[in-house]
Amino acid sequence: MILFCEDCGQKNELKEGYARKKHVVFRCAHCNYLNSYPIPVSAKKHTLTGDEFLKKLKTFPEIIGVFLYHEKKGVIENQMPGILQDEDIDILGRYLSDSFITGQAFDANIHQMMAVISDKYITIQRVEPHVFILFAGKTPSLPQKIQDLLEIRWSL
Repeated sequence: MILFCEDCGQKNELKEGYARKKHVVFRCAHCNYLNSYPIPVSAKKHTLTGDEFLKKLKTFPEIIGVFLYHEKKGVIENQMPGILQDEDIDILGRYLSDSFITGQAFDANIHQMMAVISDKYITIQRVEPHVFILFAGKTPSLPQKIQDLLEIRWSL
């Protein structure tokens, strides 16, 4: 989890174990200031499985389909339209995750990548060290509600 110091504004990367009952408490590595951030209620109560989470994301009208792709195992969860075969989805996941990793080799600040295929916007984002989430959407950017759900699901 990455949090910024309230005092100096520097980035602090935290490992597990800093979360208390209702707050994340840590001392800034740069200025030694003691920070305390509240944990959102929705983040503490999250219990959706991967498949349930993808089904929830697919309810947004901007989203055509979504799937999780593992670098070594391939497609983990799939909520893409039935017109796409499993091999097509696997190839899409492999090529886009390889492109994403290549981009990150040049700039570590890349957090999301988009490709346009037949007037559809394919967005890829790394959610775990070897796992990517890929969205097929009707619009070029993901709505803020979807971004918030992604942060809640994979940040804690």
